[in-house]
Amino acid sequence: PSASRHAAMSRGALALLFAIVSAGPLAAADTGFAPIEVRALPVTDFLRGSSQTQFGALRFLGGLELVSKDHAFGSLSGLDFAPDGKTLYAVADTGFWFRATLTADATGRPTGLADTVIGPVLGDDGKPPQEKIDADAEGLRLVENDGALTALVSFEQTARVRAFAAPDVAASTPVKVTLPKFVRGIRRNQGLESI
Repeated sequence: PSASRHAAMSRGALALLFAIVSAGPLAAADTGFAPIEVRALPVTDFLRGSSQTQFGALRFLGGLELVSKDHAFGSLSGLDFAPDGKTLYAVADTGFWFRATLTADATGRPTGLADTVIGPVLGDDGKPPQEKIDADAEGLRLVENDGALTALVSFEQTARVRAFAAPDVAASTPVKVTLPKFVRGIRRNQGLESI
């Protein structure tokens, strides 16, 4: 075949291979967390080109840029830490949970993530949503009630809040949270960005 046709065939084969590989762990499990490989690259400066670390009462310790080859990773919109201060939970507006353990050096500067896992945010029927409108998780807040950790998640396109039992929030069927009446009038896709 010609060089251009060979290149097109190679790209097609690579795209198919990527689709098969990236669908791996999540395709196998409809609910619950599955391991995911995520690289954490240190962010050392809050302001590019500046060594400033103090901003009023806040001091910048460091940050992490997260990178993964898994197509399901990304679009993180809500993040919170468990009471231990190390376990990070996040929701993506594509309908996925992300959980990891933050690692830090002796000064408190973040150095990376361990135990990274991903799983679907389940719908009211206990199954992963099939439509973006039902999966658009935006806000996340972890709360403790009588020693039990619960994740409250707000959704944007259809204004609602659901409660998920932790720690395995990706296997938890949500419980509806009653909201004030005015929330019912919020227009689609202009809803609850945070909680």
